Amino acid sequence: MDERNERGTSPDQLKEYWEKLKVYSSYVILLGLVGVMAALVSFAWLGELNIIGQVLLILGLALGVLYIALEPQIARRAIAARQTRYGLNALIMSLAFIGIVILINLALYKYNARHDFTSSGEYSISQQTIKILANLDRDVRVIVFMSQNDGRRDKLESLLEEYTRHTNRLRYEFVDPDSRPALARQYGVTSTGTLVFEAGEKRQQVQGTSEQDITSGILKVTRAEAKRVYYLVGHKEPGLEDSAQTGYSKVGNALRSNNYQVAELNLVISGTVPADAAALILAAPRTPLGEREVPAVWSYLRNGGKLFLLLDPLQTCGLEDGLRDEYGIVFQEDLAYDPVNSIQGEPLMPVLVSYPWSQITKDLGLTFFPLARSITQTTPSPASVTVQKLLQTSTQSWGETDLNTPNPRFDPEQDIRGPLTLGLTVEKESAPTGGPSRLVLIGNASFASNVAFDQQSNGELFINCVNWLTEEEDVIAISTRPPAQHPLNLMPNQVPPIMFSSVCLLPLLVLGVGVLVWWRRR
Repeated sequence: MDERNERGTSPDQLKEYWEKLKVYSSYVILLGLVGVMAALVSFAWLGELNIIGQVLLILGLALGVLYIALEPQIARRAIAARQTRYGLNALIMSLAFIGIVILINLALYKYNARHDFTSSGEYSISQQTIKILANLDRDVRVIVFMSQNDGRRDKLESLLEEYTRHTNRLRYEFVDPDSRPALARQYGVTSTGTLVFEAGEKRQQVQGTSEQDITSGILKVTRAEAKRVYYLVGHKEPGLEDSAQTGYSKVGNALRSNNYQVAELNLVISGTVPADAAALILAAPRTPLGEREVPAVWSYLRNGGKLFLLLDPLQTCGLEDGLRDEYGIVFQEDLAYDPVNSIQGEPLMPVLVSYPWSQITKDLGLTFFPLARSITQTTPSPASVTVQKLLQTSTQSWGETDLNTPNPRFDPEQDIRGPLTLGLTVEKESAPTGGPSRLVLIGNASFASNVAFDQQSNGELFINCVNWLTEEEDVIAISTRPPAQHPLNLMPNQVPPIMFSSVCLLPLLVLGVGVLVWWRRR
């Protein structure tokens, strides 16, 4: 039996087959590239490399190895070429950079390190919330009933993850109410986006995904009892249920969402301020308090009460004599004019960009006050009284005392030179019972009306004042930080040049450089 029969195909025949296979080497590498590209496209489309993608990738790589074996000279020349060396160097550097990024991310994930690079800090939580989380004395569970395709889900999950970084007493889970309707019915959830907070036997639903909503939900299930705030009525004040532009319905909603029990109080009927009052609010009364009401308010204050008084120009409340006699404080009969810092150049709508130091205004943004009056302290405070300026206009402002002039101008003999004090706080330590009394006095009530409450930081200022009055300083300034907007406003004559330069000029420039490089290397 000859050698071919004993050992199968002879070496000469194998060599002949190999040479014939080299004819198809270009097709081999082409199929290999197609296989690798198909695997990459499959991975990008599906987000994972399934069995088909794995087969295509292995087949493509195998065909690439086969091509190198078929054409070793071409592979050797390609590897030795300058362009290949540059490409390999670039590939190695890219892989090294990707590896470093992966290692950094793994280290950050292991040590739970995060940093918010947004200008508005929308993915961070305030120091007040951090303090509340540090003082939690019981476990809190948050169940988020939200559908899988809800656009708010990713941002909310990132925010809740930030909460868990500051306490081990908070845990959360997301539940799709469509997939688990029985659980949604058990918790009384009827709409997606509902957050349920549980701590022991307490349970609270919240409709909102901001830091203020989440922290408020935590407070409602962890604090022993919500404090009660009374809103004085009977003097044609804006109503807490009035949704008109001049109404105060947003004030009522904000107080309730900040864990306050809110009730209306008519002193003509009750005669006294209830003992459970954490604070009393009197806003924009069109008629002054009656003879029975004024003594009731002062009796409440002298026993450690808390009063939030907001008076628009020309309004009287009946408490002016007591404010002057006990604290030396006077609401002036003027209008605050500020030609420098104002809304849309309207000097009767002063804007405050900075504040005297106060726990209320710490970290507070811009606020504005339509038709405000100034407040002055005409006599020094007694030793037991601390008066602190809260809101001040710019040095170019003044208090116009001629309220009927069509063209107001500063008159040094009659008007009050700025900066004007639009708001101040009073604290009296000599209350015999009930602890120190506190007052917040603001010469404007329109800043908290429905039309202005959500503008700038007006609503935040109102809630901060109530928090300070009720001695809830630890929750002051917990507010929503909306994503920063950086719009590019263009004049009509600026649009064509920008369109031409970006759509036509830059692509043509890149094309021209490419043609020039090709021509020089040709």
